[in-house]
Amino acid sequence: SGESGQFSLRATTGANVVAYSDDAGLMRRTRYCYSVRAVRRIGAKTEYSPSSNITCASTLPLVVPPAAPSNVAAVAVSSEQVDVTWRDNSTDETRFEIYLTSSDVNGTYTSTITVPANVQAHRFESLVPGKEHCFRMRAVTIVPAEYGIIHTDYSAYSNTACVLTPLGPPPSASGAVAVPSGSTSVTVGWTGVRRVGVSFRVD
Repeated sequence: SGESGQFSLRATTGANVVAYSDDAGLMRRTRYCYSVRAVRRIGAKTEYSPSSNITCASTLPLVVPPAAPSNVAAVAVSSEQVDVTWRDNSTDETRFEIYLTSSDVNGTYTSTITVPANVQAHRFESLVPGKEHCFRMRAVTIVPAEYGIIHTDYSAYSNTACVLTPLGPPPSASGAVAVPSGSTSVTVGWTGVRRVGVSFRVD
C-alpha cells in the first residue's frame, strides 16, 4: 500500500546477511515497499535498531518470449535488391531483427537491421550482384521502462532463406571527353552506369 502503508514482518535472516530475495506469492505488476532493521537478542532481551529507509520496486508483468517468425522467403528483384517476407506468429513483439550474410563472408551474419512490429516484408538494397545472400530473423519483446528496468526477450531464430542476386547487365561507359586542364595534365569525363561493384578504368 505504498511508503505510508502498514508494514508487517516479511522475513528474518541470519546475522551479516545484506540481501534477501522475496519470491513467495507476490503478484505481477504490483508495487511492494520494504524496510529493514537489525535485531539483537541477549538472553531474554531483544533489541531493535531504528528502521532503515523505505525502498520500493514493482514486479514485472508475465514475460513470455515471443513466437519466432516463420516462412521466411527471399526473392531477388534486381541485381542489387532482395525482397524478404515472413509470417508474423507473435502478438506482442516490439520489433523484428533481420540478419544478413553473403557467400563471400563464410556464413557469418555481418549485418542486422530492425523493422517495426507487425511488418511482414522488407526490401534490402545496395547488395552485391552475383552473390548468394542468406537471411534469418527473430522477434523481440521489450518490457516498458515504467517498471524500473528494461527487460528484453528474444524468440528463437526463424528458418534461413537464401537467394542468388543476378549479375545484371555488363557495365558501360560512353561519351568520353578529354579537356586540357594544364600544361601537363588532361581531365577526362564520361557517362557511365553506376552500380555496386562496378569501377571504371581509363586507358
